[in-house]
Amino acid sequence: MATIEQGLHAHLIADGGVSALVAARIYPLRAPQNPTVPYVTYSRINTDREHHMSGASGLAHPHFQIDVFASSFSSMSAVANAIRSALDVYSGDMGSPSIDVSSVLVVDERDFYEDDTNLYHDAIDVSIWHTE
Repeated sequence: MATIEQGLHAHLIADGGVSALVAARIYPLRAPQNPTVPYVTYSRINTDREHHMSGASGLAHPHFQIDVFASSFSSMSAVANAIRSALDVYSGDMGSPSIDVSSVLVVDERDFYEDDTNLYHDAIDVSIWHTE
């Protein structure tokens, strides 16, 4: 059975707008040493699961942080825009084997500059409502 992390990764790589900018440079949790920029990392922040009176409903809505790193503000913004376009209000199958996604919501976004790496950084928070 596929995980929502695998589904998110596959969905971003399969999106033409995202892959045109970062190819397959989308990494869980952290990037390898000295990655080619721009690149993307993602991590699960938390997972809420819905319940009803008789137990678990099978509906989960984990929150992920998707981080974009680039050498220029314009490159960072282009990748972030592509990710938002690929995810915000998406519903349908995600990944293979597929995860049944009810809705993806982009809930927050923050821009940073990383002095230690000289990279621009955009942090995008998303909530993915899906069936487990």
